[in-house]
Amino acid sequence: MKAARNIILFFIVILLLAIGWALLRGNGWLEVDDLLSYPWFIATLVDIYMGFVLVCLWIWFRESSILWSLLVSVMILLLGNLVTGLYVLLQIRRSKGNWRKFWLGIHA
Repeated sequence: MKAARNIILFFIVILLLAIGWALLRGNGWLEVDDLLSYPWFIATLVDIYMGFVLVCLWIWFRESSILWSLLVSVMILLLGNLVTGLYVLLQIRRSKGNWRKFWLGIHA
């Protein structure tokens, strides 16, 4: 699990760097209007959000709290994979080295 934790931490650092770079270099919502005219941008958004939904379904399966599941799911849909990485990091810590508990949560 230590290797998984390190990979997720690396993932989070890369995301934070990419977000910081985009905030400093980009024009935010002004660029979205242009990007929405590209079919591959729309296809990429659909792909990303289907991945978000898949992760959210896993969270709803493994958690006992509807409120927590809802909160994390909304945060993932609004803030993206940074939240997914933080959630996975939290679950690695909570599972204490038990992969079954990590993947299955309350069903382990």
